[in-house]
Amino acid sequence: MQLLLAVFMCMCTVSLSLPRREAASFAKQLLIRRFEEEKTSSGRANNNNVTQPSTSYARCLLCKATISIVNEFLSKAKSGDNLVAILKFGCKTLRIETEAVCNGIIPLFKDMLFTVISQSPLSPHDICSIVFNNECGELTEKSNWTVATSGVPKPPVKPISVPSDSAPKLRIAHITDTHVDYQYAPGSNANCADPLCCHTDSTQKKGSSVGADNAGFWGTYVTCDIPERTLISALKYIEKQVKPDYIYWTGDIISHNVWQTTREGNLRQFNRTLDVLRMYVPDVKVIPVIGNHEGVPVNSFPIPQITGRFSVTWLYESLADVWSHYIPEQNLKTFRKGGFYSYDLSSTLRVISLNMNYCNTYNWWLLINSTDPTDQLKWLTNQLQECEDKGIKVHVMGHIPPGQSDCLSVWSRNFNDIVNRYENTIAGHFYGHTHFDEFAIFFDKENTTRPFATAYVAPSITTFYSGKPTFRVYDVDGIYDNSTYQVLDIETHSMNLEEANRHPTDMYSPTWDVIPSIKQHYKLDSLRPEAWAKYVERIRVDEGAFKDFFAMYMKQLPNITYTEEDRKMLLCRLLRTRSEMPCQP
Repeated sequence: MQLLLAVFMCMCTVSLSLPRREAASFAKQLLIRRFEEEKTSSGRANNNNVTQPSTSYARCLLCKATISIVNEFLSKAKSGDNLVAILKFGCKTLRIETEAVCNGIIPLFKDMLFTVISQSPLSPHDICSIVFNNECGELTEKSNWTVATSGVPKPPVKPISVPSDSAPKLRIAHITDTHVDYQYAPGSNANCADPLCCHTDSTQKKGSSVGADNAGFWGTYVTCDIPERTLISALKYIEKQVKPDYIYWTGDIISHNVWQTTREGNLRQFNRTLDVLRMYVPDVKVIPVIGNHEGVPVNSFPIPQITGRFSVTWLYESLADVWSHYIPEQNLKTFRKGGFYSYDLSSTLRVISLNMNYCNTYNWWLLINSTDPTDQLKWLTNQLQECEDKGIKVHVMGHIPPGQSDCLSVWSRNFNDIVNRYENTIAGHFYGHTHFDEFAIFFDKENTTRPFATAYVAPSITTFYSGKPTFRVYDVDGIYDNSTYQVLDIETHSMNLEEANRHPTDMYSPTWDVIPSIKQHYKLDSLRPEAWAKYVERIRVDEGAFKDFFAMYMKQLPNITYTEEDRKMLLCRLLRTRSEMPCQP
């Protein structure tokens, strides 16, 4: 039993990196049951019905026991080498992952894990409450912090004016979660035992048919990331057909081979991605965001007090150098400090790019100190106050949506309070991370039935645990005096993957199918928050409308079904931007 407890804490590092791992999430259970027979000692089912998640009580008991065991072990040992050997043995013996993954993931995470546990001032209760986002009880006062406000009273809420049809518009492409895999091999095994497949060394999964699940030339649903040619196809299409004014790129460049990542490998991929962007969309300014997969190990974003070999400076400095092609150096000073920055697209529109990894519950460095690392939220408040004073509108960008259960609840609460205060100033929210085509509605803190903003959560280019390579294009109220800069309509562009894979040659140009107007497709009066809230209520009672939304949400993934519990879970997610409000089936 002690072996299982010890292995648990380290091995959740594999699962934490996958978008399907939002605790008790609808998408997690749906995709796992449809495409993968789970590799755990409890034997999760492989069927077309969502399985019930493990209870919070058992999860918290296991977590607290694990923390206590590791603490005791480390206090009596001069190093963690013996514990690493135990973890490797347990990982392999219990078949939590394949031998290759066990041998890679544990050494990669061990030093961070041991350092965090030994330096964390928190009790096992608070540690587990942070990791599982309050499932293990309320945070104690030490961990339940509040960011100071500007002190300026909130002005009256201004109704959003309706732009005239002839008003100028901006076209903004939103790309997220590209996850290009440079080990992707067409014809390789796409149904393997590892967390990521479609590599030359991907082993056949027990019980699967040889040759039945081979990797396609342009991509493969669910179990694989994408080859570079698929990203290039998207960029060529964007350059020739979409012709955007800007590209919002909301993070996650690196593939899901989390047991093999290195700093050197990530740096190569950052530079290669810039080369591809400059080659295929040379005249479009890209506004980037840092994702959770950019760290090494995945989700590792040390707080400022962590220096030396664990310091995150290498990452911020390297990405700042890469992104300086698009963002002026004076704007990147805060990025070199904490991975966030602002940039003015015009004299009346500012983009704020946030580092959402400081809300990431799987960023274990937050267990040492989670209180607004690098003062990012304080900086955000100052930026928004400045924009309010000057009459500048703001687009807020980030990777992890603030309502995701892997966004720390205390961070999410502070963030929601800030954006609620500055709702007159913020014209749009843009996120990625989930891989699905979705949105989430912000509700007023005082009048909890009043929607005041919409978070646009874009679908991924990668096919990993989702459907077709997909991106969005926003029609935005354009640059002119008194522009609202609100999103007026959305186009959704998806690669026809099945057709593309019938043409296994780089000479072929895949077809990208487009839904030209989400407003028309969903029968919305507008894209204002209240219209989205009414839409959620409509699909709650209209089965046909929900089926249509579900197909869009899953990026046209074939043969996916859902239960009534799934439906309730998803509807809840659409109405949640505060992660302290968990969605339960």
